[in-house]
Amino acid sequence: METTKVIPGKKTGKNHALDCYVELLHNNRRIARAFGEAKNYKLIVEHLDDFSFWLDDLEFNPYPSASENAPPDLAFMIAPSCPERLKRKLELQNIEFIQADKVIDKISTSLPNLTSSTLEKIIETKSTSSPHSTSSTAVNINTANEAKLIIAFKRTGVKKKTIQKLLNNRKSHPYKDLNHLVSDLKFSDNVKAKLQIKLDNEEISFSD
Repeated sequence: METTKVIPGKKTGKNHALDCYVELLHNNRRIARAFGEAKNYKLIVEHLDDFSFWLDDLEFNPYPSASENAPPDLAFMIAPSCPERLKRKLELQNIEFIQADKVIDKISTSLPNLTSSTLEKIIETKSTSSPHSTSSTAVNINTANEAKLIIAFKRTGVKKKTIQKLLNNRKSHPYKDLNHLVSDLKFSDNVKAKLQIKLDNEEISFSD
């Protein structure tokens, strides 16, 4: 089992940072998978929409054919609460809702056994600096307005209040790279991993 597992989509090729990923192996052959996403606040329909898109891109298979002779893939979402109507939508998409208390500790993430070393293994070979991104669509952390930053930080767990702090701090010290941003705003390893995906996909940049 792995937490914050980065997997490229089979259809789009884009990387997806899952909060939990499990593989069932038989004689070193993968026969089933489980995909998990965790939130530290009430689930909303946008969370389900994003997770459903990821599952489709990863070819989630809850109903394997008889010829495959394998158990179904599993999917679940963890959160402190979920509206009843949304629970029914989860069920229709073969996604299990798991209720878990909100985590108060700022350093910890939504999954209780997640450690810094686990996430460091995921991102240790990644460059955390892309100061000269050539993508015309990348949102520049040092120059973008609040509205663009809110869109850029979607699905990362970065709050509006933190974005406003970023806007204020960058006036005196523009951010050099992802490490600088993470250190200054005290992001968790989970947030850092998700921002790394956006950096790799050229959705954000750190140009002056």
